Amino acid sequence: MIKKENARVSVTISKKLLEKIKYTAEYEDRSVSYIISKILEKYYNEENTIYEDE
Repeated sequence: MIKKENARVSVTISKKLLEKIKYTAEYEDRSVSYIISKILEKYYNEENTIYEDE
């Protein structure tokens, strides 16, 4: 079940990229969803992004 503050999305990525994400998830004993979420969080926490959190 998804928490109220979260949202579910669907994306299309290459099979090669998915295999890399799956490998990382297995290595870190995490879910694919968790790894993708952390990648996106890191991207938006970097100073070079155009999005500003209000």
